[in-house]
Amino acid sequence: MNVKTNYLLNRFFSRATISNLLKYNKDEIFERISKKETSHLETIQSVYQELSKTYRNEYFYKNTLLNKRLLGIHSVNTTTALTEIPVGRAKPDFILINGKAVVYEIKTELDNFDRLENQINEYYKAFNHVAILTYEKNIEMAKRKIVKKKVVRKSIAKGIVYISATFKNTMVTVTDEMGNAIAWSSAGGLGFKGSKKSTPYAAQQAVEDALNKAKEHGIKEVGIKVQGPGSGRETAVKSVGGVEGIKVTFFKDITPLPHNGCRPPKRRRV
Repeated sequence: MNVKTNYLLNRFFSRATISNLLKYNKDEIFERISKKETSHLETIQSVYQELSKTYRNEYFYKNTLLNKRLLGIHSVNTTTALTEIPVGRAKPDFILINGKAVVYEIKTELDNFDRLENQINEYYKAFNHVAILTYEKNIEMAKRKIVKKKVVRKSIAKGIVYISATFKNTMVTVTDEMGNAIAWSSAGGLGFKGSKKSTPYAAQQAVEDALNKAKEHGIKEVGIKVQGPGSGRETAVKSVGGVEGIKVTFFKDITPLPHNGCRPPKRRRV
């Protein structure tokens, strides 16, 4: 197959071309590239092979990411993949959500890095994990564009540990006395999956992780506020007092209780 221009390669896997093939079984771009004696599948495979060698555009990177990460490591049953979702004033190329959300910004051999710094700053406003996907020669340029923000250390001696224990997860947030968040963690964020997220051990790890982060800001005394009926509830509360250098000053159960509750369902007529 003779691919005449990069323009054709760039348009070949576009939404319009694929849509025309599915609806009408023909497309102008497709017909300009394919040979009469080859099937659609053979043409697509041939073009993709050419794309991977001579014109690795954004589509090629997205497809590789989809195959390597979503299908190769994760599962379509437990992972959500999003693309071109507005985040602030930027649109991440790819987002994978599986216990934690990871934003992937793609910079191909054909892209420039002028907007990269602003894009990364926008992504970090909504996500904790951002990755840049680029080719080997551009790694140093990508590193120069990323400015690591200094972690501001606060001087806070007293705080409150909020523990939310559900049947599916245990979430821990450490705040100052005014309610401003200092550190947080969860069983899911630490990599526990499925039924393991609600175990007492996962709750203990989440508490230790959150408090170790909070100790960097000077936290020494904390009160505990817990809500929810999850199985990690008691272990999480005990783990707070077990962290070295942390003194517990009070404990309060803030699980909401119904006052008279909702209207019960109507009795079944037999």
